[in-house]
Amino acid sequence: MEERFAKSAYHSFLLWGICSSFGVTVSTLIDAILVGNFVGSDGLAVTNLSTPVFLLYSLLGITVGTGANILTGRQLGEADVKQADRTFNAQISAGFLISILLMVCLVVFRNEICILLGARGELFYLANSYLFSVFFSAPIFVIYHIFALSVRTDGDPKLAAAAAATVIAVNLCLDFLFMLGFGMGIVGASLSLCIAETSGLVFC
Repeated sequence: MEERFAKSAYHSFLLWGICSSFGVTVSTLIDAILVGNFVGSDGLAVTNLSTPVFLLYSLLGITVGTGANILTGRQLGEADVKQADRTFNAQISAGFLISILLMVCLVVFRNEICILLGARGELFYLANSYLFSVFFSAPIFVIYHIFALSVRTDGDPKLAAAAAATVIAVNLCLDFLFMLGFGMGIVGASLSLCIAETSGLVFC
C-alpha cells in the first residue's frame, strides 16, 4: 500500500510539476512569436537577447526555493509546522532581498547590460525599452519561482500548474491588447509579461 501511494504521489507531482514549469518558458515563447509578427525582426532579436535575464531570475528563484523547500518538506513530514513556516518565511525574505539587490544593479547598469547582451544601434534602444520593465520586476520573477516550488512542497502541485496556466493566458491576452490594440510595440510585450508574472504570483 505504501509503495502504491508513493508511486501515485510521484506520478502526480511529476505531471503537475512539469506543467507548472511551462509558465515563464511558454510566456517567453509567446512574446517572441507575437513580437516577431507585430514589431518585426528587430523586436524578435531583442526577446532573444533578453533570455539570459530570465534565466538569471529562474536560477536565483529555483536555487533559493529548492534548498529551502527540502528543509520545509522534511519539517512538514515531521509535523513541525511552526518550523516549516519559519523556513518558508526565511526563504521569501532571502529571495526578496536578493532580488531587490539584483533589481538595483540591473536598473543602474541597464545600458551596460544591454551592450553586454549584444544590443547595438537600433537594437540598443529596443532592448532598453523592453528590459526596463523586466529589470524593475526582478523581485516578482524571482519570488514567483520560489512560490511555485513552495506550493508543490505544501502538497498542491495542481495549484502551481494553474498559476503557470494563468501566466500564459494573461500574457497572451495582454500581448494582443497592448501590442495590437494599443500599438505599444516592444514596451507592450514587456509590460504584458511582467503583469502576467505578477498574476501568477498572486495566484500562488
